[in-house]
Amino acid sequence: MTDPALSTVPGSRLAERRRRTLSLRRRTLAAGCSVFAAVWIGIFARMAGGHDPVLAAASTPPKAAAPATSAPPVAASDPGLVYDPNNGGYVESSPQSLPPPEPMTTRQS
Repeated sequence: MTDPALSTVPGSRLAERRRRTLSLRRRTLAAGCSVFAAVWIGIFARMAGGHDPVLAAASTPPKAAAPATSAPPVAASDPGLVYDPNNGGYVESSPQSLPPPEPMTTRQS
């Protein structure tokens, strides 16, 4: 359907308006494609030049961890754990020295 306002415009003015609309759409599409291509080429050139941020992060050597100077304190809520410097973490001190768990009572038993 045609716009009623455009139906009163003589043919030459209507054709001119359509040409301008088509020209504006083409220029907008061309500008968008140009910007996309420019950004794509820029990123491609950077990656091809060896400046890939993902590869750069993987190529850096890992930093050596600082040696532990003292054993961290054992939390009061974990009395059966002690710090093992060889392992670098907490281990059970002695599984035999721990008391057996208390029996659990539920409504079903």
